[in-house]
Amino acid sequence: MTFTYSKKVLLISILITALVLTAVIIIGNLSYQQIISTNNKIEQVKQSAEERARVLALRDSVDDSVRERLQLNSFFVGSEDVETANLIDNLELLAKKNNLSYVVKTVTYDNKLNETNYNNLGFLKIKMHVTGSWSNVIKFVRLIENYPKTTSVSNLVLDKTGSNWLADIDFIIAKLK
Repeated sequence: MTFTYSKKVLLISILITALVLTAVIIIGNLSYQQIISTNNKIEQVKQSAEERARVLALRDSVDDSVRERLQLNSFFVGSEDVETANLIDNLELLAKKNNLSYVVKTVTYDNKLNETNYNNLGFLKIKMHVTGSWSNVIKFVRLIENYPKTTSVSNLVLDKTGSNWLADIDFIIAKLK
């Protein structure tokens, strides 16, 4: 009897061991699948975050490009006639503020300069005559040279008459088409 009892105990022990091993394998497999699933989700989140970072960087780049384009455009007189009129008004006001008498002789538009065709640029050729003290005339010429638009003085003739200086100034200002 002890032998059969021992066989029963042995058989029960083997069955319990087999059940425990099966449970360990099943639980291990489920845990492994959960780990792989979690790693996949982490990878997806990481890729999504990288994609989001690329989109944000691209958006910032576009925003920077818009700001840079606006800043670049600010160097030119706008394409509207109103902006050209405002420019002439500003030049006249600049002459008045410097105690100069002035005459805007001509304002002409040229879409080519020295036979060079620029796609989006034209040029305003302006001729002004100013009269005043030496310091005011020179200050006005410097202000035109440093005008916050793309400006180039192409001709300057100075002449003294009595205590006043006369200046004929030809200059070019870039204008958007």
